[in-house]
Order: sequence, then structure tokens, then C-alpha cells
Amino acid sequence: MIVKIKDKTFVYICLMAACLYFSRVAITFLPVHLHNIGQNKWVIGLSTAMFGSGYFLGSYLLKHFKLARKKALLLAYLLVLSCFTEMLFNNWLLLPLCFMLGTGFGFIFANINLLVLKDANNRLTVSIYRIFLNIGAASALFTYSLLVAQYNIILILSIIMALCGVLFSIRLDFKSSNHLDLSTNKAPIKNSFFKIMFVEKRLLLFCLFDLIINTLYSQFYLAYPIYLKTVYHVSITNFGIMSLISVISIILLEYPITKIFVNANWQIVFYGGAFLICISQGLLPFGHTQLYAYIVFFLYVLGEIIYFPASSFMPKQLCTDPKNLDIWVSYSSSISGASIITAPIFFSLIYGTLDINYIWYTSLAIGVLCLFTFIVYNWRPKVPI
Repeated sequence: MIVKIKDKTFVYICLMAACLYFSRVAITFLPVHLHNIGQNKWVIGLSTAMFGSGYFLGSYLLKHFKLARKKALLLAYLLVLSCFTEMLFNNWLLLPLCFMLGTGFGFIFANINLLVLKDANNRLTVSIYRIFLNIGAASALFTYSLLVAQYNIILILSIIMALCGVLFSIRLDFKSSNHLDLSTNKAPIKNSFFKIMFVEKRLLLFCLFDLIINTLYSQFYLAYPIYLKTVYHVSITNFGIMSLISVISIILLEYPITKIFVNANWQIVFYGGAFLICISQGLLPFGHTQLYAYIVFFLYVLGEIIYFPASSFMPKQLCTDPKNLDIWVSYSSSISGASIITAPIFFSLIYGTLDINYIWYTSLAIGVLCLFTFIVYNWRPKVPI
């Protein structure tokens, strides 16, 4: 088997992640809810920023706890459940609740990601994990879209799914606690986070590159719907259908496509996926028909399917000590920072001061750089993926 399942550990991890991702999608609908109730635009923007900041902090806090420490995980779950419950009855504390909610989710998902990546044999393991995440996302998007006008019900469903995640977590700890220990016989590096990243130069370069790609990738939820509506006249409903097709495509195609490339040169897979993501956005200003937009969207989804399993596996290949928690935290923090913090900032700066096309021109330039690096840059991992 490609994935070694010890005492069903991997299954419990994936089910727990799917439940939690279902709950996390509720935050995606929070700005719509705040807009519907006439909330101030600054509050709407700050709610997302506070959640992102908390998520970043939660990911960073991982290095201060042992991965299998049951009390820390349960406290994070309790924080998530209490914040969702408080949001049902209190809108005055919305911003601090978003921050604490992000902190809880960041800490839990950093634990889950480390568990999966630490024991991953190859990209196929990560691909299976991502399929479970997207099942949770697809279920949440479909359910929440029907309840967008009833946000309290969305919060109740999020609480229920978070409780399911708690149950899987408890089962995971009791059944497989021996498999959750990332301790190593080597003495851990006691330098600061930044000193460690300076030592791990290749991993630092990768994290910076991954931060850029994820910032551009996240424009799918920010600049992409605005551009499709104004230039290609694609309705919001059709964009929602495109988003659902994207998630379903990942669920159905990511594993077989990853399996095809599992023995391929990692440069082809990693830079090829990044190239497709960037070039799909870079081509947007040069078309006018909806058919052209749909073709570009297909390239975008294909790039996502190829890139993320490879990028998720890279830290294990590049860092000199994969068991050092600070190194793993740097990766999970770069992902959370890209999708929740840097992407809105980048979008706001470009969209507010320049033309939105400059976002796509930036993607085109990065895509050309990916293609150039793919051809000439000889940066090989220590072991094959």
C-alpha cells in the first residue's frame, strides 16, 4: 500500500481534518453575513484580518507544545467551540472572537499538517489527505450556500462538526498516541526561529517562493470573481458553480494525477504546477469570451492539483532535520499567511491604487520565472519524492 495505516491513525487524522475544515469554511461566509446586516466595511475587513493574524499565531505556537499533547489540543478545540458559541449571542466582541478563533484553528491545523507530513511516504499520502480536506470544503460550501441568510444555523453546524473533530481527536490520541510523537534522539535546535531559517537556506527560499505562489493562488477568491464579472460577464452564480467544480475535480482527479507524476522529477511537478497556476491568471487580460475564461480556469485547477501535493511534501525533502518543529511551523505559517493575510493586502494595494490587471501581469511574470527556473535551476532534494 502507498499509505501505511497504523491503528487507523491516518484515517482518524483525515476525518478530523475534514470535520474541522467544514467548520472553518463558516468564516468564509462571515463577510457576507456582516454585509447583509449592514456592518461597517472596516469591521468586515478587520474580521478577516483578525482571523488571519490569529491563525498565524496559532501555527507559530505549535513549537511550544509537544505534538501529541492531548491537553493542548483539547484546549484549542475548547477555544474554537467557545468562540463559535459566543458568536451566536454576541456581536460586540466579534473582532477578538475572530482572533481567538483563528488561533485555535491555526494551532489544530498545524498539528494535523505536521502529523500528515511527518509520516508521509510520498506525495500520494498528501494527496489523499487533501482529498479529505476538499470533501469537507465541498460539503460546507454546498450546505452553507443554502443557509447564507441564516448565519446562526451555519454557526450551529460548525459547532457540531467541530465536536465531531474532537471525537476523532480523542480516538486518535487513545488509539495511536505512539505514532504521534515527533521527538527525536537528536537534541533540538535551541536557536531562535529566524536563526534556524537562516541555517535552512534552501527551505527558507522555498517558503518565500511558496508564499508568493499562495498569495497569487488566493486571488481566486478575491480578484478573480470581480474580474470575471466585469470583463467576461460571468455571473456570481456561475462563479459559484466553477468553485464547486474546482473542489469536485480535486476530489476526483488529484490522486490519479499525483500517482502519474509520483516518480517524475520533482522540478517538473513543483515548478510545472506553479507555472500553470500563474500562467492561468496571466492569460486573463488577453481574452474576451466566456469560453476563454473557462479554458483558463481549467488550467488553474490543473495547476492546483499538481502543485499543492508537491509543495506540501517539499519541506521534508529540503530541511536538514525534518523533525525540528520550528522548520515545520515556518511552512504552515507561510501557507496561512499567504491565504489569509498577504493575499488580501496584495489585492487591496493593487485594486485600490492601480488597475486590477496588474495582478495578472504579476502572475504572468512569476509564471515565466517558474518556467525559467524549471529549465535551468539545478536544485535537487536529498532523496527522491
